Amino acid sequence: MPLSEQTQKAITELGFTQCTEVQARAIPHILNGRDVLGSAKTGSGKTLAYMVPAVELLRRANFTPKNGTGVLIIAPTRELAMHNYKWARDCLQYHNKTHGVVIGGAKRSSEAH
Repeated sequence: MPLSEQTQKAITELGFTQCTEVQARAIPHILNGRDVLGSAKTGSGKTLAYMVPAVELLRRANFTPKNGTGVLIIAPTRELAMHNYKWARDCLQYHNKTHGVVIGGAKRSSEAH
């Protein structure tokens, strides 16, 4: 796939060598600006199927914090929010992009970790 060196390096370091079916079918369409609705089993690679294009589209647009918020992922649970944040952090490790997670309903002491 036509991914930046930074993203390819991050994916390689995460131990991935090839796309899963959901990734192979979704990523090219998302990179071309199309909307995608996908459904697949747990562990099939859905998160990277949208996280990789999000990272790449921000890079292609030369998106900076001055532009505001570039991507917003809304998750129904804290656990899923943290899961998304982990993959965002990992995919962005060689990019110069900011990232964060906002979680509601947790004690402030637990959010400090």
